Amino acid sequence: MIVAISPAEVSKTSTATNRCVQQRLPRVAGVRDTSDTVLVSECGLTLPLDVDRFCSPPTRPERRFLRKLHGPVLDVGCGPGRAAAYLRGRHVPALGVDSSEGLVHLARTNGALCVHQSVFDPVPFEGRWHEILLLDGNIGIGGDPERLLERLRGVARPNGRLFVEVAPIGPTRRLTVREHVGSDVGEPFPWAVVSMRGLDEMIAGSGWRCEEVHRVEDRLIVQLERMM
Repeated sequence: MIVAISPAEVSKTSTATNRCVQQRLPRVAGVRDTSDTVLVSECGLTLPLDVDRFCSPPTRPERRFLRKLHGPVLDVGCGPGRAAAYLRGRHVPALGVDSSEGLVHLARTNGALCVHQSVFDPVPFEGRWHEILLLDGNIGIGGDPERLLERLRGVARPNGRLFVEVAPIGPTRRLTVREHVGSDVGEPFPWAVVSMRGLDEMIAGSGWRCEEVHRVEDRLIVQLERMM
């Protein structure tokens, strides 16, 4: 039996108790000039971060994509709540999850419902989410994409959908990176960059199957469906 989640139920989670968990970067709140924000791996690989887009409202193509969602939606690594706030404004039940206390505060300020926690800890309404978002490269959270896909299979309901943004070019990489904002350098943390081919290999035997690929401007978002 699939139990639906009402908007009222999701609203209750906005008062959930915050817990101290490992911060997820970038730390956009309070940063004035983010034009030179990058992630740098131990071997010197540089991964640019589009913080301006990250902190701006969804663009027209992004809004067109988000209108395909009917909810309830779980936005994993929601950051400042771009997607969750937009969906809430359209009366679509949506909840953001992020391990950065500063970003959760910003998301709530922007109008999103959001909880401060790791996705690897029990999430509200576990096993009942119809749609899950892993945008902005968040398939890299924790540096172990296979583990994250397995974890989210338990969060989604049967036949639930997972939207994974993948790297349009380049190989799949597992890295230890630091955030660089100007002359400031953050602590190292595990991250991953996953390509289309890499994701295709990862979902083999995972309980997920590929349903569709969405092109949003120059970004690729792969739609997966949870198999029964």
